[in-house]
Amino acid sequence: ENVNAIGLSNILCFATNGSFMHNYQIKKITCYIQYFFYHRLEMMQLKCIVQ
Repeated sequence: ENVNAIGLSNILCFATNGSFMHNYQIKKITCYIQYFFYHRLEMMQLKCIVQ
């Protein structure tokens, strides 16, 4: 399940962020944390934070 969460976050980050290749690991980790945050709240939402 964790692997699927990471893969899903990567796809959504790529779809919502034009500069996905920039700071790849930072965005992946951010999306990963966001996924679990929303998943625990059962809100079924995933957002990527671009820094």
